[in-house]
Formats: sequence, structure tokens, C-alpha cells
Amino acid sequence: MTDQPDARHASNYWRKLKQRMIEEGNQLVTNCHQLKMPGADGKLYKTDVAGGPS
Repeated sequence: MTDQPDARHASNYWRKLKQRMIEEGNQLVTNCHQLKMPGADGKLYKTDVAGGPS
């Protein structure tokens, strides 16, 4: 994702990757949560965040 030219491309890449992982039955996607984080414009946007072990 870091090789994407901008945030929109990175977002689209991640969305498609999550979709493929869900279709394959990959359990890692369930550990991702959305938190509101500030964007470049100062507004808060829901952003996928992966948590570590509890």
C-alpha cells in the first residue's frame, strides 16, 4: 500500500485486499477495527487499524 500514489489509491487497494481475504476465509481481517483518525484536511475519518495480541 505504501507504493500507491495517493491516499485514494491506497484506500481502494486495501478495500479490495480485505474483500479477497474475506472471500478466502482468512481470519486476519476480523482483527481490523475502524477508528476515527484525522485526515490531511483536519476532519476525522474512519480508518482501518490492526490491533496486536490482547
